[in-house]
Amino acid sequence: FPSHDRFGDKGARKDLHDTLDFLARENYVMVGYSIEAEASALISLDYDPLKFKWIDLHTEVKMLYNHNNTLSCGNHLIDGKVKLLRPHGEKPNTGLGSSLYKFCDILIDTERKNKMRDIIISRDAKAIEENKFEIIEYCESDVLDLPQLFYSVFSELKKFVREGIVT
Repeated sequence: FPSHDRFGDKGARKDLHDTLDFLARENYVMVGYSIEAEASALISLDYDPLKFKWIDLHTEVKMLYNHNNTLSCGNHLIDGKVKLLRPHGEKPNTGLGSSLYKFCDILIDTERKNKMRDIIISRDAKAIEENKFEIIEYCESDVLDLPQLFYSVFSELKKFVREGIVT
């Protein structure tokens, strides 16, 4: 992938479109966590996210927790702290940080993650520019952990198929 200024370079946009077109033609599947942000980013770049099939791991995690005490109980990351959840008590958090902890034993700094997300959502150009490199790290950190979460979540889903719960 050619090196470009990631912010506003028209050559980078064309290269990105070309790369996305290639991936779509090759039937790649996009995997994300609460994929609204990824799809919105593609739309903001004038690219149709519906050219791809998507797997939203957030939805998969919610389905796994539904009526499943084995997964919804036990240790979970809630508000940045590990907490023991018991049956018929507090429901598990389904955010990325909590899911990475539950399914992969990965503990991330959820406070920093929330701070970066809030800066992005604020659309405050000055704050975004001041935190540009931290925002890039935040985005990249999500991507780095997704493959492990994908395999862990689908390992759990396969159990339902093997047990005849889902066909």
